[in-house]
Amino acid sequence: MLVPVASVSCAARAADLGLRYAEVAGLHSTDLRERDEEHSLRVRGKGSMERIVLVPADLARAIRVRGAGFLFPGDYNGHISPHYLGKRVNHLLPAGVTMHMLRRRFATIAYNVEQDTFTVQRLLGHASPATTQIYVDIHDDTLRPTVEAVSAHQGTVGMALARVKAGAAGTIRTPTRPGNRTRCGRLCVNGRPSTGMRSSGRGARSAGGPPRLSIWRRS
Repeated sequence: MLVPVASVSCAARAADLGLRYAEVAGLHSTDLRERDEEHSLRVRGKGSMERIVLVPADLARAIRVRGAGFLFPGDYNGHISPHYLGKRVNHLLPAGVTMHMLRRRFATIAYNVEQDTFTVQRLLGHASPATTQIYVDIHDDTLRPTVEAVSAHQGTVGMALARVKAGAAGTIRTPTRPGNRTRCGRLCVNGRPSTGMRSSGRGARSAGGPPRLSIWRRS
């Protein structure tokens, strides 16, 4: 059965919206919906799962002029065989381009608009987002903003870590008592440097009574 070129062009447009071979072949006139001047198609996908696909006005007109019934009538459950339709569409497309490649191109363009895998998954009718990720080709020009954002974040974290590291090395300035000199990393008891007493010695005492423990660092 020879499919008219106009019908093949219509099928190619449908595939360009992310539809599968079988989904395009099984389109029926009753699948076209119109609401608030917006057109959509009810698409029957794999596993008898249905989804709604928005279509532009020119494609809706092309579908409407096909009349009532299947858009591509034939002997395969009332419509044309998906395999044969795919061959006819592929013949019409440029060399090396297939009907399935149109679906993959739609997935890539749709993803690069909002970078939302779940939206693209719904548009393609995939059961799993993992399958959608296989279809999507990430453009190189979308990678640089991501890398720059991560680099800026790492720079902020790096400065914070440097401050923490500097504090561990004893370079964080602490308040000093008036009239006292500051010492770097030495334990002061009652305001005087002491040797032989650890800062962690909570029960340490000095001859002048209970010690006042503090670490004085160079300002």
